[in-house]
Amino acid sequence: MTDETKTCQVKMHDGLPCGRKLHDSDKCICHSSDPHRADDVFWHQITLVESNRRDDIHDFTGFVFPDTGTGQSFAFQRPVVLNGATFPVGFPLKGSTFTMSAFFENAVFVERALVDKTGFQQDAIFRGAEFQNGCSFKESAFGGKASFEDATFSGPTDFSQCRFGGIVTFEDAVFSKQVDFEKTGFESDARFDNARFTGNTDFRDAVFKKAALFNAAGFSAEVDFAYATFGGNVEFKAARFDGEAGFIESTFGASADFHSAKFNGGAEFLDCTFRERAFYVFATFKHSAIYAGSVFEGRADFDKTRFESDVLFSSSRFMGETTFTHCVFSGELSFLGCHLTDHSRVIFDSEDHNGDRSVMFDGEADFRQMRLDEGCTLTFRRVNLYCCRFLETDITNVDFVDVSWPSRREWVESFVPIFTWLRKFVGARFMFSRLVTYDDLLTDPFWVIWKRRVSGEVELEPSNVELQCRLYQQLQENQVKEYNYSNAGNFHIGEQEVIRRSHRNLGRFLSVRFLYKIVSLYGESTRLPLMWLLPILVIFPVIFLMYGMYLNHTSSSAPLARSITEYEWSWWPGDCLLLTADYWNAFWVNIAFATFNRGELTERLVHPWQKGVAGFETILIIVLVSLFVVSLRRRYKRKSF
Repeated sequence: MTDETKTCQVKMHDGLPCGRKLHDSDKCICHSSDPHRADDVFWHQITLVESNRRDDIHDFTGFVFPDTGTGQSFAFQRPVVLNGATFPVGFPLKGSTFTMSAFFENAVFVERALVDKTGFQQDAIFRGAEFQNGCSFKESAFGGKASFEDATFSGPTDFSQCRFGGIVTFEDAVFSKQVDFEKTGFESDARFDNARFTGNTDFRDAVFKKAALFNAAGFSAEVDFAYATFGGNVEFKAARFDGEAGFIESTFGASADFHSAKFNGGAEFLDCTFRERAFYVFATFKHSAIYAGSVFEGRADFDKTRFESDVLFSSSRFMGETTFTHCVFSGELSFLGCHLTDHSRVIFDSEDHNGDRSVMFDGEADFRQMRLDEGCTLTFRRVNLYCCRFLETDITNVDFVDVSWPSRREWVESFVPIFTWLRKFVGARFMFSRLVTYDDLLTDPFWVIWKRRVSGEVELEPSNVELQCRLYQQLQENQVKEYNYSNAGNFHIGEQEVIRRSHRNLGRFLSVRFLYKIVSLYGESTRLPLMWLLPILVIFPVIFLMYGMYLNHTSSSAPLARSITEYEWSWWPGDCLLLTADYWNAFWVNIAFATFNRGELTERLVHPWQKGVAGFETILIIVLVSLFVVSLRRRYKRKSF
């Protein structure tokens, strides 16, 4: 046996063999796993290395530390290399000071490693390290780069109140249990790309002064970033949140990028502040997303984002441009009480730049009580507003471009199919196919009954006449500014209907307003007055013939036309009253009276009371013609508000 084989051949950091005297068959006391070795001899070797001033580094590569729980603290003045070292019990160097870099690459910590309050003044490299029962670096300080790439944390992990002065890297790290970064400070970039968090993760009150990168990271349980401060860019691109994701009162000082992130649990961005761009393009929210009380000071992009459950932006403030292009809101959406400041823009558009459209609002969308400052822009483009609420929001200057409003036609025709034919005959603006607001529909008990039957539970709400009328008036003004007189007419009808339905019981049917509705649809229909005028011109000649008329007006002794009672009914068309010469004579005389020759009919009447009937007919014709003229004018020109 040569002298070389009598020494430890474990390769050290410089690639050369250890060279120490063998303790067992092939390893020295520092590399041996012998549980019966003398701890004091092992620590004596550590002291010799630490006190050696000739070496550039303290090389402890592959050392196997005692499993008896003994330990010592040192003040290492040179770089420390512990690559591949094994720590059977805790961290025996606890309390040591590492003045220069410390390397723990591929080190193995069998039991929980307690590295609390340890100072790493330069780089600390734990790349590929394995913490089999977790670790605790609580209140430790890292002055330089801290690398935990590919590290495995199989037990509870605690980095709370740590201070990372340089770049910290946890890329591809695996955390199998709960992780605690509460009140941790990151002075430089923090990189968690592709990291896997299986247990609950806590970043509450953490401070990221520069970039925080969590691209493609996976959170299998709850993750909490409440009260965290992000001073630099934040990236969660393609990150996956399977549990609850909490960012309550977090501050994003620069860009916040959640491109293609998947929130399979709830997401809470309650009272957050986004000082620059917030980017959620292609993100997916499987459960509720809460942005209530948040502030968007810069641009916010929610283009092609899918919200598959409820979304709350209540009481949020928008100060820049916010876009919801080609979004899908499958649940309820709330912008209740939101504030759009001066020069801000919020755009809802169901169509992307490729021309693809989406059904944006599947559930109820609440835009009530919004505060729109002068100079802001709120735009709804190519979206359906079937379930959108706008009460107590001044929508006079809101841009509605190619939108779809709810209509009464659907539920009325489902109850009474004949109205389908009437709508087609009278026109699209018949009283049962007019446009309405969703706020108005919720106060209609018949619509609520139908809605419950076709799609589930809907609550009937009490009607606030003042607010409903104000909303309809604002919509009229809005549509008049856009020269959309047809829609303005529909909303005028809605306003009048709200007032009419506010009367109790039969009062809503026994009133002048109800007559105004059935005769001309509140002055908005050109066809209804003509429809009423036609039966008047047909029926009144019959009334005159019932008691006779003079054949001519030159002599009172001229023979009378036959009374209608003298005719016997016959199915033969020639015997029909309306086809007889006497009726047509009376009809054309009545037409002349109704147009320009007012005196001829009165001279032909037999009884004085018939003249009163003729006067009543005159009033009806004048009213109907006037309503026709008014409705015709409204169709092409309306009053400016």
